[in-house]
Amino acid sequence: MRYLLPLTFVIAVVSCTPDGWPRTESSSAFDIVTAEGSGLWSAEESWRAVDHLRIGQQNGPTEYTFVWIQAIEVDGEGRIYVLDPGSYGVKVYSAGGNFVHAFGRQGGGPGEFANKWGIVGLVLLDEDRVGVYDFLMKKLAVFAPNGKTSSVPLSVGRRPLGQTPVSLTTFPDAEHFLVHTIQGFSVPRQQDGENSQMLMRIDVRQAVSDTLFTFPGIEATTYVDGRRPLVFPKPLGRSWRWSAGPGGQIAFGSSASYEITITDANGKPISTLKRHDIDRRVTDDEKALLAAAYPWGDGTDAFEPDLKRAAENALAALEWPDTWPAFDRLVFDTAGRLWVRLPIPPGVGSHDWHVYDVDLDFLGVVSTPEGFEVFKITDQFIYGREVDDLDVHNVVVLRIEKPEVE
Repeated sequence: MRYLLPLTFVIAVVSCTPDGWPRTESSSAFDIVTAEGSGLWSAEESWRAVDHLRIGQQNGPTEYTFVWIQAIEVDGEGRIYVLDPGSYGVKVYSAGGNFVHAFGRQGGGPGEFANKWGIVGLVLLDEDRVGVYDFLMKKLAVFAPNGKTSSVPLSVGRRPLGQTPVSLTTFPDAEHFLVHTIQGFSVPRQQDGENSQMLMRIDVRQAVSDTLFTFPGIEATTYVDGRRPLVFPKPLGRSWRWSAGPGGQIAFGSSASYEITITDANGKPISTLKRHDIDRRVTDDEKALLAAAYPWGDGTDAFEPDLKRAAENALAALEWPDTWPAFDRLVFDTAGRLWVRLPIPPGVGSHDWHVYDVDLDFLGVVSTPEGFEVFKITDQFIYGREVDDLDVHNVVVLRIEKPEVE
């Protein structure tokens, strides 16, 4: 894989800074920013994420119930767009959480989807058009506020064991968006490129794509149960994460270390963010919690007994890493700040996010509830999904409190 990073460079400036300020090393190619300390916010200036709005009911009207929430977007007016493949479409709500309208349904015509498993992403192409990609029908369904629909023929990925789209991301201009794809496994290995992922840029006007980055896939372990080989994602396995910013910039990095590269919209590196003070050891108690909460571990009854037993045997034989991944999510907010989430063991109660301003100065830490999956961060709100013990999906909006300090 080519990251477009130079093999050698010359350091021009090295500056020492007070605690909490980054150290920047300017090079002929890009800047390397080393963050350290507790951040620029004082205790009085620190931001907090507090409950603001919840949309969703267990047994309410269909306008306020979800089968599963796959993506959330927000437009300039604060309207909330919720992609629910189980309902074959998108539900739109006002900034206050009132149902506005829905679009999309099951079928084979314009604005319709043949199979819920083919619906993989939601993008705001501009303030007037919303796009939903149907992987199986190879089209981008485009919806306008007046109810008119159109389709753009678009083929991304291939099957079986091909690059399968799993998410879409809105790009700053109205004619492009990003597609994240993942390639599957075969045991034994059948073809090159298995267990890899790509970040592709789509031109809606010409219905063409170009690959910006190719990353390794998730860390996995193979376990042979009798004659059947099985592949399981490793608990605490290292993986590649990325996010697209409002100016077209892209952040990506492997959770094996706290080293995040920022590129422009064409994949050219601009800067690299590093931290050397993230080295969290994994305790035996944490390993037990992770094994119990593993999707195919002893807390799950959704799989047949022999598969569950094989998963438990694979976990028992697994050589666990000594340290936690450096991070597990990257999200740019709409103001261009980069949020980096730290992983936690089950039951801790909250996730800590490192927040960096547009110059990668480390501001401080914001916490969000455990089980709250973040989809969108604006200057004022954090939008995400929460799934309760009854598997009921809800849209949850947190308000970002920013104290005014004189």
